[in-house]
Amino acid sequence: MKSRTKKILSFFFLFIFTFLFCEEKVGLVLGGGAARGLAHIGVLKVIEEYNIPVDYVAGTSMGSIIGGLWASGYTASEIESIFLSENIRNWLNESTIKNYQPVFLFLNSYPTFLTTELKDGKLKIPESTVDDKIINLELFSFFSEIDYAIGSDFRKMYKPFLCTASDIKSENPKIFTKGKLEKSIRASMAIPLIFKPVIF
Repeated sequence: MKSRTKKILSFFFLFIFTFLFCEEKVGLVLGGGAARGLAHIGVLKVIEEYNIPVDYVAGTSMGSIIGGLWASGYTASEIESIFLSENIRNWLNESTIKNYQPVFLFLNSYPTFLTTELKDGKLKIPESTVDDKIINLELFSFFSEIDYAIGSDFRKMYKPFLCTASDIKSENPKIFTKGKLEKSIRASMAIPLIFKPVIF
């Protein structure tokens, strides 16, 4: 009888644990789009207004910045204030104009972009056309504190977070769940000829 009771209790607890740990989770995925990616802030405001539970956050490019900030504990309104600051607005204006011009129009506007300078017998092409000093400093100021607090493990953030990038050598996607948060987000933002790539 005791053996049967133990079996019943075992199955009961197994059922309870299965129910608890198989509960559906909600993941928020934020894409790119330079300035157009700022629409994500409106989405976050609605999520906050209606108290929609979000268990995980993922992002790429602009979505990685906004998602990273939100996963760090910033509110949608605080994120909006960040992007209304003069430094960020100036950076967005520069990067957006160049990012969304067709390549041939861009090259027509900047005829000296492709130079004939040779290095080791190869044509030298600039890595980027947008100065990333401002955004690098801003990313450090946004994320250095949380990065230290979580021990470089993005799963320990206010909301577990990951961001994605492309490895141009292996031609495979790269998923960041650990490491330097600001560096990972900066890598997610890299665009050939626009934003300088990040070396890991």
